Amino acid sequence: MTEQQQQLVQASWKSIETIGGMVPTLFYAKLFELDASTRLLFPSDTGEQGNKLRSMLTFAVNNIGHLEHLAPTIRELGRRHLADGVRDDHYAIMGAALLWTLARCLGPSCTDEVREAWVAAIIMVSDAMRHPAATAA
Repeated sequence: MTEQQQQLVQASWKSIETIGGMVPTLFYAKLFELDASTRLLFPSDTGEQGNKLRSMLTFAVNNIGHLEHLAPTIRELGRRHLADGVRDDHYAIMGAALLWTLARCLGPSCTDEVREAWVAAIIMVSDAMRHPAATAA
């Protein structure tokens, strides 16, 4: 992930933070639409989970250029997700739901360049979550 991509992710997230409450609502609706089986991975009320999602996204975005701070948290999150029944194929679905959500929240400012930056970020974080032992070094 390039420094420019990191800056695009951070700037776009900053513009979303003011409407951050919409992110979990849109994300979970799209996630469950894309794969109804993922609904079983979450509590019936996703309110608290939505707060965790927003908090983790903010943490990841703020530390995107500092993997030494980001990696341990992401690896641990990956371990918890695995214990909760998240499978490898769920990461692509979650990534698609997040990209869709970001596009809705950003509107016209979700350019191809911004989208590509988010794709790079999602891949980086997903890989670390899916393979926590491989990113321990």
